Amino acid sequence: FYPIPESVAILFFVTGIYLYYLSIVNKNIWYGLLSGLMALLILSVHFSSFIYYMILLSVIMVVEIFNEKKFLYEEIGFHELIEQNLHHTQIAVFNSNCLLSVSTELPRELITLMQANVATTLLNKFSYLVRNLDSTQYSIHGKKADYHGEQLVIYTIKTHISMDTPIMIKYVNASDELAVSQRLFYSLNASMQKMLYGIQSFKYYTRPILIKGPLYSGKSEIAKYIYTSNKKQNGPLIIINCKRFQAKEWDQFLNKDSSPLYNSEATLFFQNVTQLTTDCQEQLLYYLDNSNAWKRNQIIFSTDNMEKEENTTYFEEELLRDFRPLVLLIPSLRERKEDIPNLATLYLNDFITELAKPVVSFTPEAIHVLEEYSWPGNLIQFQNVIRKAMLISSDLYINMQDTQEALNEYETEHLRADAGYTIQGSLSDITKDIIQRVLKEENYNQSKAAARLKISRGTLRRHLEI
Repeated sequence: FYPIPESVAILFFVTGIYLYYLSIVNKNIWYGLLSGLMALLILSVHFSSFIYYMILLSVIMVVEIFNEKKFLYEEIGFHELIEQNLHHTQIAVFNSNCLLSVSTELPRELITLMQANVATTLLNKFSYLVRNLDSTQYSIHGKKADYHGEQLVIYTIKTHISMDTPIMIKYVNASDELAVSQRLFYSLNASMQKMLYGIQSFKYYTRPILIKGPLYSGKSEIAKYIYTSNKKQNGPLIIINCKRFQAKEWDQFLNKDSSPLYNSEATLFFQNVTQLTTDCQEQLLYYLDNSNAWKRNQIIFSTDNMEKEENTTYFEEELLRDFRPLVLLIPSLRERKEDIPNLATLYLNDFITELAKPVVSFTPEAIHVLEEYSWPGNLIQFQNVIRKAMLISSDLYINMQDTQEALNEYETEHLRADAGYTIQGSLSDITKDIIQRVLKEENYNQSKAAARLKISRGTLRRHLEI
């Protein structure tokens, strides 16, 4: 070894570090070779300095590998995904902790939604989310990806112009707080227990599900429970309120590319499906019969139909014949008298905070009054009566008199509303209104309504479509 001044050794040290940095940044091998030459020169001067030099190079290398990995996170799959989804596509990449990259700026609400679904996507390998913001609908598909041992989620985001049907269609994602009423799970009724137990076995059921029951008997809660139990929970629950559709909105629903009918891996809940006109029902059945919508999605229908399965509407007859759906029958509240004490307590607990009244419970005599009532309005009427009874009561326990007064007030209000009915509009409008009122009283059983009005079901449908 030849003696070299200390200042020259320091110069070699600094120059070598700088050359190594340039070799990494510029991806230039010549800088790397020069850095190696500096390492040999330092080794010729002092071995311990050489060790320090190599340690510093290693630190630089680790830092750069981390930065390179983060850079690759941003690049992974982008070109492939963009080539496959050229139309209205944006991309976001997450790891289990945070957002790593996004192709364009996205609304904060979307970033939060995607972040909340990362764990679910990693577990199930995919996810499907929908969010409407202003006039734009965002369809978000998540996919699990592995990179050098790291688990990532790559989201592709497509944008559409929202349908002009915000009242008719509601999107609920799996990560949203979906309130499935615990009242369903306290049933002592044998038929309710059997149905709720059976829902757990519907997890992989691919055919449509038809939920039948009287008005306000809890069909929507059952549909939500099915959604949280089935294998398509990674996609959104899309609630389609059929009774609000007019001709223009229905045409959009069938034909617009942002329609829920063109989704996959979602749960479509057609609420009050028999309140569509007959033409709309036929169009929906035709679409289901000539597409794979029921194979791509879990489809649930609800009808305000009657206690017995053999009482079927036109839509139900066609659905049963062509699709062999699973039929769930929801009993009315008057058939679930054994549940009334539990339901009363649960509703009472709900209202204690809202009404700021320290009510403890109902007396046995008050419970007996509730059990003996027929409850034509089912759970909605029951909830309103419990609330009224709490407002009336001045004691810790709601007694029989308070309960009876609440029932009387409720009935009086509804009788007053019915007495306020006035005849207005054209003859066809009046006829349609009368038919709709009779249908409501007959729990939307078209056969019973037609028999009561002494007309055929075909005539009844024609009046409804005018």
